[in-house]
Amino acid sequence: MPTTEAGRERSRRAVIESNRRRGEQNPELRRARLLFNQHRWNAKLRDVPWLLTFEQWYGIWVASGKWALRGPRIGQYCMARKGDSGPYAVGNVYIELSTVNVADGTRGRKRTPEQNAARSEWMRGNSNGSGMLWVSKDGVSRHVKADVADTLIAEGWSRGREAMKKRTASTSGDAAHG
Repeated sequence: MPTTEAGRERSRRAVIESNRRRGEQNPELRRARLLFNQHRWNAKLRDVPWLLTFEQWYGIWVASGKWALRGPRIGQYCMARKGDSGPYAVGNVYIELSTVNVADGTRGRKRTPEQNAARSEWMRGNSNGSGMLWVSKDGVSRHVKADVADTLIAEGWSRGREAMKKRTASTSGDAAHG
């Protein structure tokens, strides 16, 4: 699959042209064929063999009754492989919640020290892993990227919203008693 935006656009146009030549007039089937090709390309990028035809792939989705709920988000469904191994093939795939598939794919796998270090760096300073930090100064709080936060902290900002809350509570308490 192309990695540049222009390459992706060329691929998308090629699929659309292929659908046009194939004579598919049904917009839902055209969309389904585009999604099929994306799924197949993604499998190829991960070096996972693909043995499904469009008709088999689409039939599995339709038979599951989950076609309208397809997607990567919570509550949406994906096509998974048994044991997360082997090819995408009839008899080796099924439809399940995306969240369950992700959990199954990572269960029991040990990360290397290098992977742990990379993950720690990625998650640095943030409980939700977005790489963003809260910094505060003079009653102003900002949510910024970790590298920007480092610069602001060097300029005298405090790390976290809690620092601002504590400082605000202590100054308001002093005013009440002073």
